[in-house]
Amino acid sequence: MTTVELSGVLAALRERYRSVLAAYRRAATGDPAALRAAGSGHATRADRLGHLAETVRETALADDWTGPAADAYRQAGGAWSGRLGDTATLLRAQRDVLYGAADALTDAAAGIDRLGAGFERDFAALIARCGAVPAGQCAAVLAAARSLGETYLSAAGSVTSALRSHLAGLTGRRTMPAGPRHDSGAVVHRTVSASAATYQ
Repeated sequence: MTTVELSGVLAALRERYRSVLAAYRRAATGDPAALRAAGSGHATRADRLGHLAETVRETALADDWTGPAADAYRQAGGAWSGRLGDTATLLRAQRDVLYGAADALTDAAAGIDRLGAGFERDFAALIARCGAVPAGQCAAVLAAARSLGETYLSAAGSVTSALRSHLAGLTGRRTMPAGPRHDSGAVVHRTVSASAATYQ
């Protein structure tokens, strides 16, 4: 029975799929620690403004001062207290956005890392099992390799798409343009698919 050595071809396919997974991983790259630090800073400033707003409000409501000047002071104090409170609320909302973005980036990166580990495990097993196969089984083995790679690329693409949607939701926008890193990953994905087809 004639056998064909496919280890080299399968290894080449694996490298191409790896490059796409790496592109999707870069699309989920950020600095969650810096985002959380910024969010914490917003929270601290919001607390300070909230305390200041309460102090201004309590001072403005003091009833040991009467007359037109007191009335004007109370009116102005109430207005400033409201502005300070509104700013504190805005800062807390921005804190939540930053924390949410940090969590989303962390989850997406971890998800793609898990997919990458699974891809390496499954593709290595495929190469070990099908490095040399009967000539009549070559097409089936290459199809299986391509299906395996495409499955992981699709899953990684779903993770990055979910990340973009989540970040868009946090910022109140319906859509966010895919950055150049994600676009390059999609291009490589199409290139890998076309290249893999040439082995069949």
